[in-house]
Amino acid sequence: MKSFAYLISLSLTLFFYSLSMGEQVNNLYSTEVLIPNQSRLAKEQGLRDALRKVVVKLTGNSKLASADELVEALNNLDDYIEVWGYSDAPDTTLNEPEKIGLKVSFSPTVMERFLRVQKFPLLPSNRPLILLWILSDDLELGRQFVNTQTQPIIVNLVKNKLDQRGIPFVFPNYDLEDAFALPIQNAWRLDAEIIAEASQRYGSDVWLMLRFYKTSTGEIRGAWLYQAAGVRKLGDYRSANISDFLDVSLNKIIDEVADHYVFIPQTIQNRVLLRVDGINSYSEYKELISNLERLELVKNIQTSEVYESRVSIAVDVEDELHRLYRSLIRSGTFLPVVSEQSFDSGEIALRWVKK
Repeated sequence: MKSFAYLISLSLTLFFYSLSMGEQVNNLYSTEVLIPNQSRLAKEQGLRDALRKVVVKLTGNSKLASADELVEALNNLDDYIEVWGYSDAPDTTLNEPEKIGLKVSFSPTVMERFLRVQKFPLLPSNRPLILLWILSDDLELGRQFVNTQTQPIIVNLVKNKLDQRGIPFVFPNYDLEDAFALPIQNAWRLDAEIIAEASQRYGSDVWLMLRFYKTSTGEIRGAWLYQAAGVRKLGDYRSANISDFLDVSLNKIIDEVADHYVFIPQTIQNRVLLRVDGINSYSEYKELISNLERLELVKNIQTSEVYESRVSIAVDVEDELHRLYRSLIRSGTFLPVVSEQSFDSGEIALRWVKK
């Protein structure tokens, strides 16, 4: 019987561990913008642009950069900024070498209070990891996967965009295993099943296939297919240059992906009882509490019972219980103890896993 139980436990572990765990992202309240010079007007405009970029990074929604609700914050920047300073322009700039960088850090406390008052969505700091397959069709080189060897400028543009949005990412190895798993012709056709199977080795939350080519008139045309939270979606865009194509396309994709992970701050909180098995020491208990405190949607934590290796904790949640459950699983330190978790009872059962 013990052997059978172990096999069941192992099967659940392998199944759920194959689900991606997300990554903790830091520096969400800091950003860098380009300005033409160090004049007062350029600096003030740069600070306003920086606040917009941080709002987008925190909410996962690029459309909020132009929201009317930002007027109050833009008119009182001194209340929001902790520190700012000039720097050299980042290497990812292509056509603006004459500009300089302006680094700005905002107060987490003030920014979060503002976003909550405005009822803006919040994208937790434990964020989905995106696997990026990028494919180009060149008149001279033909179709090829984009990497640091083939097209480093494209790679840098993509990295810069995802860093700006606070989205963790990974590029494929493009090694022999990838070549067998995902032939170029299947990638170009956006063959979803083959892309999904080839992506499994990387354990990401989201996979994205982005393809593009340049027309005889110089226009960039492209399309993409991605899978996030079990949902697949197609899209396309055309632009006069590659920089604009990537900027608009990635903004749209990240906005849509973030919709699966954001939560809306609530004035009414839900209480849930977490039952966590596998806590075998006081240091593990402290680490458990620390993991819960890092979750933005958790507002209050109270230990109600400790019995052998099980800890029961009452938690107030600023969203639906299933979002807390998904956040805990994605953190990588919890595993389900049942294949399907019911939330009707107001309880969540998990097992602690040391990373």
